[in-house]
Amino acid sequence: MAGAWNSRCRSASRRYDRGSNLGVHGTRDAFDLTVAYAFGVAKANGFVDGNKRTAFVAAFTFLRLNGYAFRPEPYTGVRMIEELAASTVSESDLAKWLRTNASSLG
Repeated sequence: MAGAWNSRCRSASRRYDRGSNLGVHGTRDAFDLTVAYAFGVAKANGFVDGNKRTAFVAAFTFLRLNGYAFRPEPYTGVRMIEELAASTVSESDLAKWLRTNASSLG
């Protein structure tokens, strides 16, 4: 079966919905929200395949929609998302990396 596993997706989305919680109850910082969403997608394993790739694309799309350009070297960007999913890089370290390397579109 291709695509999402419905029951796993629903369960995972509730467990890893940090982005919505941060946006409503915490920070409004685009970088913290980006990392929260990337973490949720990468860790939830809601898809049969491609969870980290989806997290990578979602993160950089979210930044772009919020006024930031971010074009890391592909290897580095993928490595950071893989390390986030493996819990070898912290969410705060990833947010710091994004802040340091992103540029404002405005």
